[in-house]
Amino acid sequence: MSRLFDIGLMLFLLIILYRITLLNKERKRLKAALEQKPGDEEAGKYRFFLLFRLSMYVLWGLIFFYYVYFFLVG
Repeated sequence: MSRLFDIGLMLFLLIILYRITLLNKERKRLKAALEQKPGDEEAGKYRFFLLFRLSMYVLWGLIFFYYVYFFLVG
C-alpha cells in the first residue's frame, strides 16, 4: 500500500511540474517582470510574488526527486 501511495504521489507531482512548464501566461508575466521599467509598480509587486512561486516550484521538484530516488533505490 505504501508503494502504491508513493507511485500516486510521484505521478501527482509530475503532473504539477508538467503543468507549470506549459503556462504561457506565467512566461509572459516573467518576461514583463524582468523588463520592469521605472514607475511600473505592478511589475515590482509581481516580481516578489513570482520569486515566492518559483521557490515553491523548486520545493515541489525537490520533493518529487526525493520520492523518485527512494522509489528507485529503496
